Amino acid sequence: MNIRRDAIILSLAALVPLGMFVLFGYNGSDIRFHYASWMGYADAIRQGDLLPGWDGGANHGLGSPRFYFYPPLAHLLGGLIGAVLPVSLIGIVFAWGCLLLSGCSMHVLSRIFVPPRQRLLAALLYMGSYYVLYMIFTRFAAGSMLLNGLMPLTLYCFIRLMRERAPGALAGLAGLLAAGWATDVPVSIACAYLLGVTAVVTALRQRAPGALVWYCLAQLIAILLVSWYLVPAFLASGYIASTDYLYYGYTPLLLFSLEWLSNISADDLIHLLLFGCTAGGLIVCGYFVVRERRRIAESVAWQIMITTGAIFFLLQLPGTRFIWEWVPMFRIIGFNARFHVFLAVLLCLMATVLAQGRWRYPVYGCWALLFLVIVAGAGVLGYKAEARGEHYLVHRTAGLAELHDDHPGVLEYLSPAVVARFDDGTDFTPIYAGVSRQARELTQRATAVPADCRVAINSWEAARKQLVVDAPDACTVTLRHFYFPYWTLQVDGRAAEPGRNPAGLMTFRVDAGHHEVTLAFRTPARNLWIGLSGIVAGLLLLGVSLRALRSHRATRAHHAAP
Repeated sequence: MNIRRDAIILSLAALVPLGMFVLFGYNGSDIRFHYASWMGYADAIRQGDLLPGWDGGANHGLGSPRFYFYPPLAHLLGGLIGAVLPVSLIGIVFAWGCLLLSGCSMHVLSRIFVPPRQRLLAALLYMGSYYVLYMIFTRFAAGSMLLNGLMPLTLYCFIRLMRERAPGALAGLAGLLAAGWATDVPVSIACAYLLGVTAVVTALRQRAPGALVWYCLAQLIAILLVSWYLVPAFLASGYIASTDYLYYGYTPLLLFSLEWLSNISADDLIHLLLFGCTAGGLIVCGYFVVRERRRIAESVAWQIMITTGAIFFLLQLPGTRFIWEWVPMFRIIGFNARFHVFLAVLLCLMATVLAQGRWRYPVYGCWALLFLVIVAGAGVLGYKAEARGEHYLVHRTAGLAELHDDHPGVLEYLSPAVVARFDDGTDFTPIYAGVSRQARELTQRATAVPADCRVAINSWEAARKQLVVDAPDACTVTLRHFYFPYWTLQVDGRAAEPGRNPAGLMTFRVDAGHHEVTLAFRTPARNLWIGLSGIVAGLLLLGVSLRALRSHRATRAHHAAP
């Protein structure tokens, strides 16, 4: 096996599907949200802030605490790319990196299951699997794209921990789980539950409760390492409307609807393809279990992977809504499809094993056909339909030329007061339309009442504003800026309390005279010392756990010695 050759092949293979971005532009239901986040993060990095909390361009310039709530890792990476490259290239570079990470990660996981000469095949199959490409071309979900790249490596460390109790596997699993929590919380919750149930099954099969204990320790260490983000976001969640962080849609993937065949729309095609991949995966897994039952019986690793697949299929059955309703935090996962990455990993490993002898060309042909269907369905046909104004197959396209340096002003993370003002009880459309209309009507960044009060703006950065107010009499200043509790106000160097009007905009009052006003976004929960304390606690627990695990392995080796 030539590692350098494999790395070059994977790097080039990661470029192949991205040709659609160059030819047809970007696409995906989440494209504008993530591009807006990358632009905001890049601006913050240029201003010297690597961990911003407020995005001043969101909500059409009214601002949003997006970076306070949304996991930072994917946005940080995109922001770093945007700080050195043109805006239009962020998506291509980020997607290429995630695809390459997916291949390298699967290359590592496949060490446990296939011979060295087949590892490259496993990596290429995973890079071309439906769910990995679905997240890039149909959704363009940056967090999920990054986690898809990390998931095989996470499973590698998990299997080694369950099978060998390896100290390095514990440290690696804790670090990868921490990266997951800092990237995509819904998928991390899905991963926590699925791996937790798998650890329980493994512990029962091995009659060794330690398997579950070590997994729980890895999760606890991971949460401690990311507590600097998770705890403040959780404590502040009451300040935003729940629709922004608890979007929930129960759609089991093994439920078929004839409407998907009668309607050619984006959502129907997505459901049909996800159903087809899930149902086909069930058939392949069933065939593999029957054909390779001896291999599975002799391998703890295969037993673990089969368990993850069984849990995945269970969660895709109709009638499992009670799990989503009763299990704590399960609703945050949002969609049944978020578990699909585990099927993608399992199918790639099974296909690699089956791709031998007479089954080689059928496996290659099926995978190539699936890849072409994805490219045609989510790419060429969809982009051409978009050019004709027909919104079927894909969501709206954002071409390379459309992505300017200006913030697209995506709407999200609104306060309950703002949502209540525009909500008519139907869907999100009236809320978003109301906020957009409100932003258009506000033509000035600051207005004052009475009118003879003059306001001059010295600086208007995302997390810091400086104004000068000349007031003949006491006056109230209203900013073109949404209110959020963590904004601090200083008038002539003295702390004051900002307010908000019924429209949710930030206001403050000054007495007669000349005043220098400073507003800054400072969060009491997210400060350096609290963040460091969580990281230190996680590292200390990791050190204690590694020492205990080494002692446990030494004891087992001593008892096993003749």
